[in-house]
Amino acid sequence: MNAPLLYEDASMIAVSKPAGVVVIPARGEETALCLQASLEASRGEKLWVVHRLDRDTSGVLLFARTAGEHRRLNGLFEGRQVQKRYLAWTRGAMPSDEGVIDAALHPARKGKMRPALPGRRAPCRRAPVIGCCVAGRA
Repeated sequence: MNAPLLYEDASMIAVSKPAGVVVIPARGEETALCLQASLEASRGEKLWVVHRLDRDTSGVLLFARTAGEHRRLNGLFEGRQVQKRYLAWTRGAMPSDEGVIDAALHPARKGKMRPALPGRRAPCRRAPVIGCCVAGRA
């Protein structure tokens, strides 16, 4: 499974997770097909998943190399002390180069998300959009 190594030290590794790959197996899926098992087999060491990305999402994924580091990194994520950046392709032009995405999302079938019906509150936090660049525009 191709997940290029981006960073490594004695306590953690960061890999570039490709879209279409699961981090941990879902019910009924083969364990060997998940990224965690693949990395553990190729590296010959136990790895702890610090956070997950959806199957269809690509991005940087952290694995702890020790149980203690796993607890420490999870605490940083839980305490919202980790800064995350998202890049999304959109259809159409954004009204400005900066703003906030404030759309209510609702769980849909097969683990997907969809916009909620009008008047429903968003169960997720607002996501800032900074430095939007539209194709054909600098």
